[in-house]
Amino acid sequence: MQAHLAARFAVPLRLAVAASHDPLLMQVLSEWGGAEVAVIGSRDAVVRLVDGRADAAGFHCGAAGPAAAGPPFADIVADPAFRVHPLFEREQGLLVAPGNPLGLATPADLRARKARFVNRQKGSGTRAWFDRLLAETGIPPDEIVGYGFEEFTHQAVAAVIASGAADAGLGARAAAERFGLGFVSVGWEVYCLATSAALPADGLDRLLAMLAERVGDVPGYRPPDARAAVGAGPRPHR
Repeated sequence: MQAHLAARFAVPLRLAVAASHDPLLMQVLSEWGGAEVAVIGSRDAVVRLVDGRADAAGFHCGAAGPAAAGPPFADIVADPAFRVHPLFEREQGLLVAPGNPLGLATPADLRARKARFVNRQKGSGTRAWFDRLLAETGIPPDEIVGYGFEEFTHQAVAAVIASGAADAGLGARAAAERFGLGFVSVGWEVYCLATSAALPADGLDRLLAMLAERVGDVPGYRPPDARAAVGAGPRPHR
């Protein structure tokens, strides 16, 4: 099996990449031109890779990193059949109207002010993060107005808020910046790309180099920390 994969990757081809949406990654993948990209949730992306239906999986699973996130994320980190490449860390938070007129900062604020929320789809890492925030504060999902209103990308969430159809959503700072929205940080997380170990080490070199060139110049991104990528905990805020 590994010999077959190695032979396949020995010639130029467009990799099948299943990935959770990220604005910077989508832009760089498009410029790189070496991938056919399916934008799906983090969990489904990893499952596709494990099942052999994708060559690479882009995923994120919160501030603690994949090793602490449980299956399938912890499984793929521990499995020598796969390599996990930390691409970057990104800042997640509440996207709100400019100036944050409702004073939203926490799930409790969303509930108290009956703010209209726009959620990410089930299976996305961002949806899982919001569900953890609700669980930590003891707020049932049905007490959040709009909890069932789902969009599939950070830009789509930002566009709904910018149009005035919702008051808040959880997403990447980059999306807030692009649409001129307010942003209230909830933390940083590592975004990873997992591949088969049979993929030659230089198979993604150009993509990784392109990302490394951009990370320091785009608000809401920073270079990855190797300890965070394997679940040693988040880096301090700065």
